[in-house]
Amino acid sequence: MDYKKLLDITLELEGLLMVRLHRDDAPAETDALISAKIAALASSSTDVDDAAIAASVELEETDDAEPETLPEKPEKPEKPERSDKSDNSDSAPAQPAPPVSINDLATAFTLNDKFRFRRELFRNSDTELTETLDVLQAMDSIEEAEDYLYNDLAWDSENPEVKAFIALIVPFYSR
Repeated sequence: MDYKKLLDITLELEGLLMVRLHRDDAPAETDALISAKIAALASSSTDVDDAAIAASVELEETDDAEPETLPEKPEKPEKPERSDKSDNSDSAPAQPAPPVSINDLATAFTLNDKFRFRRELFRNSDTELTETLDVLQAMDSIEEAEDYLYNDLAWDSENPEVKAFIALIVPFYSR
């Protein structure tokens, strides 16, 4: 199975669904593209090697012995609850911990982060996002970056999207 192909189709489908859900002016062709991606995903996922299926079925049929018991996994300790949660916990998805040190701001963002921030903070402008990252890249401290974002771009410091964006760029300035 070509997992890279499945992932590519899935990401394209996600982007089309986001356009359809969040844009009132989504082109009519969007629905047709979504259907085409779903069909492509379905046909790719059924493209499994028949020999692998046969081998799997054969193993199940010949295994008359009691199933082997696996050792129990140790329980994971509970994570302490974060004290910096806001009352709007459902307004923005939780962010994974960013890397400890980054040398290029563009690498601080996943593809989904880029789509999300471009949509929420940069009026769907890839150019504005890229230019802002270039400006931030040239700055020496997070304080300077925050000053630029809050004062020059007039971002709301209480906006959960702004908080998530800043959380992802902080490691760049702590290198």
